[in-house]
Amino acid sequence: MQDSNECIKRIEEAIDNEYFKHYEYKHFSNIQEIGSGSSGKMYRAEWKNFHSYLALKSFYRFDNVIFKLKRDIGSHDNIIQFYGITTKDQLKNYLLVMEYADGGSLREYLKQNFDNLTWDNKYNLAYQLACVVSCLHDEEIVHGDLHSLNILVHRNTIKLADFGLSKRIYETFDLALVPYVDPKKFGFKPYSLNKKSDIYSIGVLMWEISSGQPPFKGISPYSLIVRISDNLRETIFPDTPENYMKIYTECWDKEPENRPTINQVITRLKGELSQNDKSNEKSKEKSPLASESVNNSSSTTSEQISFKHQMIRHFNLNHGLFLNGYNIKPSRQAIYSEDGEVNISLYEGQPSVYTLINDHSSHTNLLAFPENNNIINYRKALRQSDICINFPIAEVTYKSDLSESFSKFMDNDERLHEMYGHLFPRKILVGGKLFIDNFKLIHIDLYKVHLTWAYNSAKYDKESQFNDSSTLSLDSFPNIRTSDDKQLNTPEDLRDWMNNLYQNNMVDIISYNDLIPISQLKVNTNTFQIVDERQPGIANFKKKLSLEDWVKDSVYVNLTRWVKDFRLLYGLVVSKHFELEISKKIPIKFIDIPRVSRVASSDKSYLTIIKPSTKLESFLVSNNIFSIKDLSSFPFIKRVVKPDDLNYGCCTHFLVKCEKYEIILTSIKPSERFERAIEKALKSMNPLMSLQSAFNEYGNLFPQKIILGKSLKVNLPISSNSCDKLELEPSIVESHLDKLDISYFLTQKGGVIEKNDLSNWVQEIENNLEVIEYDEITSLYEILEEEQKRKIDIVLNKKDNYKIIMSGITDLKDLNNNNTEHYKRINIQTSLEDENYEVFGSIISKNNSKLEEFLVDFNLYDFNGFTATIKTLRTPVINISECYILWMIIGNPSKLLVFSPLNREAEVVYIKKEMSIQPDKSYYQIEINDFPLSQGYTILINAYPINMKLAKWSKNHTSFQIIESTYNNSNFNNLKLSIIDESDNEEENTANVEINIHVYILFSDNTSLKINNEEEYHVGLVGYMLTEENFDYTNVKEIESTLLINEQVNNNNGATTMSNSKNINIEDNSNEWIDLIEEAINKNQLKYYEYKKFSNFQEIGTGNFGKVYRANWENSEKKFALKSFFILNNVIMKEIVRELKIQREIDFHDNIIRCHGITKFESVARKYNTK
Repeated sequence: MQDSNECIKRIEEAIDNEYFKHYEYKHFSNIQEIGSGSSGKMYRAEWKNFHSYLALKSFYRFDNVIFKLKRDIGSHDNIIQFYGITTKDQLKNYLLVMEYADGGSLREYLKQNFDNLTWDNKYNLAYQLACVVSCLHDEEIVHGDLHSLNILVHRNTIKLADFGLSKRIYETFDLALVPYVDPKKFGFKPYSLNKKSDIYSIGVLMWEISSGQPPFKGISPYSLIVRISDNLRETIFPDTPENYMKIYTECWDKEPENRPTINQVITRLKGELSQNDKSNEKSKEKSPLASESVNNSSSTTSEQISFKHQMIRHFNLNHGLFLNGYNIKPSRQAIYSEDGEVNISLYEGQPSVYTLINDHSSHTNLLAFPENNNIINYRKALRQSDICINFPIAEVTYKSDLSESFSKFMDNDERLHEMYGHLFPRKILVGGKLFIDNFKLIHIDLYKVHLTWAYNSAKYDKESQFNDSSTLSLDSFPNIRTSDDKQLNTPEDLRDWMNNLYQNNMVDIISYNDLIPISQLKVNTNTFQIVDERQPGIANFKKKLSLEDWVKDSVYVNLTRWVKDFRLLYGLVVSKHFELEISKKIPIKFIDIPRVSRVASSDKSYLTIIKPSTKLESFLVSNNIFSIKDLSSFPFIKRVVKPDDLNYGCCTHFLVKCEKYEIILTSIKPSERFERAIEKALKSMNPLMSLQSAFNEYGNLFPQKIILGKSLKVNLPISSNSCDKLELEPSIVESHLDKLDISYFLTQKGGVIEKNDLSNWVQEIENNLEVIEYDEITSLYEILEEEQKRKIDIVLNKKDNYKIIMSGITDLKDLNNNNTEHYKRINIQTSLEDENYEVFGSIISKNNSKLEEFLVDFNLYDFNGFTATIKTLRTPVINISECYILWMIIGNPSKLLVFSPLNREAEVVYIKKEMSIQPDKSYYQIEINDFPLSQGYTILINAYPINMKLAKWSKNHTSFQIIESTYNNSNFNNLKLSIIDESDNEEENTANVEINIHVYILFSDNTSLKINNEEEYHVGLVGYMLTEENFDYTNVKEIESTLLINEQVNNNNGATTMSNSKNINIEDNSNEWIDLIEEAINKNQLKYYEYKKFSNFQEIGTGNFGKVYRANWENSEKKFALKSFFILNNVIMKEIVRELKIQREIDFHDNIIRCHGITKFESVARKYNTK
């Protein structure tokens, strides 16, 4: 944490740079303290007597809080806005200037307004709270300090005050706030508050909104710590809607993994709000089930009485049912009075499936009374369907006294039925109904799985296992219609309908149950002949099943269970102890439904004999992996294959396998969480270790083919030369097992199956499936997006290339300017795993200028940093204490295990040269033969104990000048290596010193060196950039020449073709280049154009070798392109000759730019100009 002076300095700089707006404190008036906490005080104040209030927030310790606040706060409607800063006095007591919330804290707001809040108001408050926390979580911010005292209300809108900044800075909490704190924080193990901790706090706050009271009021906080940890929670407040209660009780679950995510909370609250809105808009069309349940208790309010009457009238609960042969209608007159008791309870059973609906050949008509009447009517009115499925949401019952009119009715039965109907339902089911027509066999299984997933997702709020719904459409989706004849044409339509049904409670009556004949009810006997069920739109059906029974034989519906039971979404981890484990987290998601098929030989069992050749292969076979024998190609496997893994004894694996189902999982992609984990690891300073950790959690391997069945095994020290596969027929197997002396096998769970019990074991396979083979194994690395794989490849650094490990800038304010030699220890934040690295750097001013008057050398490398030795070469014009060291570490990230993400893209080539240093020689040349140097590269050199700097460069060499050496003439040994000496001294030196020179060449399209996410420095400040100015022209004759290239130029302009250029012969001797060009011109092999005849020059581009211009020839409209060259060396001349030869061979093809000749620019001084 920075000290206060440093923080004040930063604040002042921020104000000067207008990063913060500064308010004059004298313009505030009517300042009143409105609150205080552990971090500071809050005031309300008027600004310039405008009668508008702002809030002023002070801090006991300011530290870095303002910068965090400014960085974190956005413009969300539910976040208190930060306006700027003010200074209270000359002591630099800063206050934050913020939006003022007129409703005070949430606790105060509930205290004053609770009696007037409707459930719509409470839902809105909870929804706003969830939305603003979602805003934080989206930015990876954990609040960690949510409670009703720091959540404000402004004009009935939730306002989050401080993002929990005081919590994050001081790491303490008020004991009075214990009820809001994640119970995991009170455990014995260290626990960091996280997003699920915020969810716990939201649960408590939702309870407080529902009750209007602080949680656990009057209970000692010390007692609460123990009791809350022991699962004590507040009592559900009376009349709380069940769905609201379910949300907050799930939020305050003791185990974080059981709590919903913030987005799930928002979705469910939004659904409840939408439900309330829709029920008000469509009360005449749909059931008002979103309201509270109604009964006749003494606490019933006028609102509930109104709702009860609405329910009775909407569903005609006090009427009988009139069956007209094709429909069910409410009776004309009510049988019971309207002052009875309505009971609504959620339906706990399974949806019901009816087959062969409204069969016209059937003589049964359930919509007639009695059942064999009016058959012709329903045939004309009702459509036949293959399937009908009822999805009940709730059961509704009604109890009341018989109406006076019904009790006194004395007419005959025909008139009785006409007035009061045929049947009275003691229970009705409300929900949704689907009809399915043309149910083709080829699509039954696929449709069943869509239906099952849509149902589970909507009812139980389960996340779909298939997130990319666009790929799930069937080639021919069944003809599905609702009870009001709306067509559902796609899986998306089906899911939307299910969500409306279960999340928004948009329901109709789907079934009447426990029916009493009206004639018996009139007799008023206690014994009735109960009629089981009648349904709107269904005259007859063949069979009734539960949804579970209907889908149980579908392999695709079984897939839903298999995904969970066999953890098909998880990866496989190879531990360092050679154990195969299921990953802790889910690395993939399905793009499309996995392919499931029954194995052709599923009715057979086999005995397989495998003789592994290595310990590694034996490990794989033991874990049901038979298709691969090596793991070396899979990255991030913990266990490195050792020599003894390749040696194995004579143990043989005997496997009994019965394969039933094959699951193909090829349509997959990385889960969002896996991708985020990889991205987070890539941003780490220890990316290799972080990536290893991520793959350890999500898996190293993923099987794209899984075989389900049953298997047994036994490993015996029996030699076998082949891998046999025998069908498990009793006579064959028993004789074979007798020969091998095998009397038993082991199950995957360690149970023993005797040889004589194999036949019984085979018969029980179908009900006890397990994974018996993983096949088509791929690395989880391979399923990642290409960009992430590219970044991982850089980190893996398989070629052991050198890289920029990290970079930094260190101030020198503690150095004494009077000294000529300084030592500065630089500690790095992330420790290295090796001391084999190099440091390069320079002294720069605060204006980012490289200071040549100081020489810096780096030494005393260790895991935690290095030392910089700074020498003053000449009297500096700047104080050393006002300067900085800009430095970078070069090394092998695979060995150092540290690799900053800021400069990973830069390529570094390392060259080591031996060189003899001679007395009185200052300049030395190093040949670079591996690749040509180019302008824009950066050279770094370490020739310890000699300091050198770059003097000149060319395509294949660099020249360095010795700046300073710790050697003197008496230290030099005999010359061992010849070097190219660029000085004029031709005398032979015999006293030489051999040293190793380490040259690092930095290739990068980006010339910036990143220090952190905000600071960038030119890479030339650290090393020596190759430029045109320091290019070496010593050994070449300089000339800037230009090829004239333009398709519009022809022989009429006086230009000749290159047909005779085949005799041009360019030698490698650079001294002859000009002579050769002039000779070619003299022999008319190359057309020469006078430079002075060109006009209207315009530069139109720059390449690696020179510039391109556009110019007019002899004041005509004809235009040439002039291509220049910075230098003419062997490489350039060979390119010119090559182009001329191609021009000759293709004889001016219309689609190739033509070369017409050459010209030469001459300056006034008759020197060749290369610029």
